[in-house]
Amino acid sequence: NSTFKLVEKMRGLGAQKPKGFAIARHFWLDDDGAGITFQDQLQGELQQSWRLDAAEAHELGVVRINQQRQLITTNPINGSQGVEIRSRNPKLEALGRVERAQAIPATGWLTDVDSLRLTLSLPPGWRVLAVLGADQVDGDWLTAWSLLDLFLVLVFALAVYRLWGIPAGLLALLA
Repeated sequence: NSTFKLVEKMRGLGAQKPKGFAIARHFWLDDDGAGITFQDQLQGELQQSWRLDAAEAHELGVVRINQQRQLITTNPINGSQGVEIRSRNPKLEALGRVERAQAIPATGWLTDVDSLRLTLSLPPGWRVLAVLGADQVDGDWLTAWSLLDLFLVLVFALAVYRLWGIPAGLLALLA
């Protein structure tokens, strides 16, 4: 004689945000600066998609999931290379190339990520001028200088400008 009532509390993932991926990327720049070889390591919990596609201009060479080589296929919807994933907690490692790209997506994959760590290895004689927007940067030219160093260079360049004119002041600033 009692009634049975069902109340929907949550459907699908509900309001909770699914855990994303943590990506560690390592780039090796070619000697002529024309291309980049990359190694990506992704870890996380897969909840919504069972396929990972590489970003535009990324050419996958080899992909391993949980130490097993995977077949690289082309997504018929967007035409990008990627792999099918059969486990919920994959540990993915990918090697590939980016040739002559003007801009490289930070994550390298068409998926949302929670954290990203990137290492850039440059050929001998190359140096990064500045990296803007990152939480932590080591090894670029701008962070090697303190604010006092930059101020002293500016004061020196202004003094040279006042003594010998604009060309000498610009040369002192650049030197």
